[in-house]
Amino acid sequence: MLFMKKFFILLLFLSTQSLIAQNLISSQLLNEYNTAQLLFQFGIPADNGIKVYKVLYQTPDVQGVPDTASGVLVLPDIEEPLPIVAYHHGTTSPKENVPSRESFIVAELYFAGKGYVTTSADFLGLGDSRGFHPYLHAATQASASIDLIRAAQIFCASESIELTNQLFITGYSQGGHAAMSTFRALETENTEEFTVTAAAPMSGPYNLTGSLRDDILSDAPYLFPSYLVYTIKGLQTAYGNLYTDVGEIFLPEYVDMVNRFNNESDYDLNALNEEMLALLEMQHGAAIPRFLFQETLITDLINDDRSNPILAALYDNNVFDWTPQAPTRLYYCEADEQVPFENAIFTDSLMNANGANDVRSLSMGEDLDHNGCAVPAILDAEEFFSSFLPISASTTTAISNLNIYPNPVTDFITIDTPISSNFEITIFDELGRQILQSNSTRLPANQLSNGIYFLRFQAADAIWIRKIMVQR
Repeated sequence: MLFMKKFFILLLFLSTQSLIAQNLISSQLLNEYNTAQLLFQFGIPADNGIKVYKVLYQTPDVQGVPDTASGVLVLPDIEEPLPIVAYHHGTTSPKENVPSRESFIVAELYFAGKGYVTTSADFLGLGDSRGFHPYLHAATQASASIDLIRAAQIFCASESIELTNQLFITGYSQGGHAAMSTFRALETENTEEFTVTAAAPMSGPYNLTGSLRDDILSDAPYLFPSYLVYTIKGLQTAYGNLYTDVGEIFLPEYVDMVNRFNNESDYDLNALNEEMLALLEMQHGAAIPRFLFQETLITDLINDDRSNPILAALYDNNVFDWTPQAPTRLYYCEADEQVPFENAIFTDSLMNANGANDVRSLSMGEDLDHNGCAVPAILDAEEFFSSFLPISASTTTAISNLNIYPNPVTDFITIDTPISSNFEITIFDELGRQILQSNSTRLPANQLSNGIYFLRFQAADAIWIRKIMVQR
């Protein structure tokens, strides 16, 4: 009997390892970009060219049944050992509007253009995966991302692309929650297989019971009521017990809208949001989310009744109360109208109270909203990650001999460098448009509006690109 038990465990272990080893199903080259194309098509100052692949791979669905999922893999065109960045995309709708369709993959292109093998999972229920997306479901966000990392490792091995042992985790908005989900799973469940070098979740709703509960109960207008629907329907997909009929949760006038929302192009998240906003404003004069819901749910939320399956599901998908071992930065902006910035500060405080080694929350700007926060957060996340990379011989001279100040810029930009001639300085805006070109190390900034720019310093043997911020 003991022999049979050990034999069964061995078979289970071998089958699991086989599943991991065979989870890459297929890959398809979608596009190639050189540094000039990345700059002028996407506004990305890249150090190298890249190749973009769509990847199909195997990952479990919410019931643990193997599913075919899709994602994107972006490879730097560099012949040296490469680190991996697992990027996690934000809320997207309809279901085809995903990284593997090359939709909104600027962050993925940026990280790859900086020399990282970059993965970005579409997530379950999006792209090629079946069913409805289990929105904000921590476990499957993590498993979809981790299995794509495994598929990327297999692909790189098949192409003789050498990887370092460095793994970085990041993502924005929903992707901030997904990045934290993946980070937690890697450090608590997959330590024998992976070691996270550093993590940078950005503007994510880590505290669902705080953020979503407050959004529902608040008497203040909230301009994204469709997110609440997406969350409830997504978690219903994952747990199956939040409701039998949506009329148990939503008031009658909203039931048809909720039922019609299928995350397809015929009625996507934006269409649902517009219709809900119009009805809320017509009936109540403002988009007050609590007027979407049955009073029983409102009462249970006020009383923090965790026997309510919606509240129980929200608690189950909080991702703030654990203790990261890898260095962690939580980026946020105070004017974020979609994800309250307090998520980052609260998470930082709790993680440090738990004894985390190196966790800090960082503001990217008190006046930046959710969309405006993304670019500076991504740029800072890459700078944070780059501090863990070995400095190559080709960049040592440029980095050690250039200093730009002040930054943020007010009136003039000064470049301090021992290179006195035969250099060219170009400034581009975020769209890759050339704004200024000069051979002087002191540049006027009076023609630059407030915002983020890229300064490119080119000498005979080096090109160096640095982000600058103009702020008056």
